[in-house]
Amino acid sequence: MPSNSNNKICEACGDNCKVCNSKEICTTCEVPYVLSDDLCYLKCPDGTFLPEGQGSVCSKCDESCQTCEFSSTHCVTCHKNAFYFNSACYNDGCPSGSYLPQGNGFICSQCNENCNTCDDFGKCTNCNNEYGLVRDENGDSLGVCAK
Repeated sequence: MPSNSNNKICEACGDNCKVCNSKEICTTCEVPYVLSDDLCYLKCPDGTFLPEGQGSVCSKCDESCQTCEFSSTHCVTCHKNAFYFNSACYNDGCPSGSYLPQGNGFICSQCNENCNTCDDFGKCTNCNNEYGLVRDENGDSLGVCAK
């Protein structure tokens, strides 16, 4: 409990707070609450996560993530209009090796194996090193890579 320096009266900490510097600044929460920005919550708020083995203090997610878990860069959700792929967020479209399926919002999917870039249907348009596009008898691409 912090004391009121003017009246020498102890004041109660805020809700679910075990130790505080003032009613508004908590430093340790009651179990099972977690601490984020000087307040206690049942779970870490959006934009923060609880690092494994770090006690009960939430840490900030990387600025690219709206929500994250396990680490600051392991995104669960992205900010509006950002693209999500393999637990990461991208502002400028899907990263190399992935594509945005039609009707899938902003969630990217993995291109086929050995494919560097692919179209909106997952057909390969450019292959990784040492691979080439397989073509039919007319020379049209089949959208698959092979050696």
